[in-house]
Amino acid sequence: KTAKQPSGWQPGGPLKLLYQSAVQAVHARDFGRAEALCHQGLRLAKGDKAFADLLAQIPSWRANTTQARITSIYTGAVALVRQGRFDDAEAACRQGLLIEPDNASFHALLADIADKRNATLQRALLECYRAASTLMSQGHLPEAEARCREGLKLQPDDAVLKSLLKRIRERAGE
Repeated sequence: KTAKQPSGWQPGGPLKLLYQSAVQAVHARDFGRAEALCHQGLRLAKGDKAFADLLAQIPSWRANTTQARITSIYTGAVALVRQGRFDDAEAACRQGLLIEPDNASFHALLADIADKRNATLQRALLECYRAASTLMSQGHLPEAEARCREGLKLQPDDAVLKSLLKRIRERAGE
C-alpha cells in the first residue's frame, strides 16, 4: 500500500522536504526554482505523481502571475499619467515592456504620455507667452523678460518666445 502512494506526498517520506521546498518556491513565485526541485524529485523518484502534478501546473501559475503583474503595472502607470507624473508612468511602462516587450497597451500608453507631455509643454509655453505679452503691453519689461526666459527654459528653441524676448529688449532699449 505504501509503495503505491507518491513519495512526495508521504508523511515522513524521503522526498517530503524536497516536495515542500518546491511548494514553498511556488508560493514565493520562484517558478524556476520550483521547476528545478520538481525535476530533481522526478529524477530521484521516477514517475512520482506529486512532483509531476506540481510541475505540470507551474506554467499556468507562471502565466497567471505574469499577467497579474503586467495588469498591476499597467494600472499603476495609467494612474500616474492621470496624476501628471509622466516620468514615473513612463518608467512603469518600460518595466512592463521588460516583462512583455510586444505589449500593445504599454506601447500605446507611452505614445499617450508623449502626447500629454507635449500638450502640457505647449500650454506652459502659451501661458508664458501670454503673460509676457501682457506685461510688455503694460510696460513691465523686466517681468515680461523674466516670463519669456521661464518659457525658454522649458523649450530653449521656441521661436515665438525668442521673437517676443527680442521685442521686449528692443523696447527696453528705447
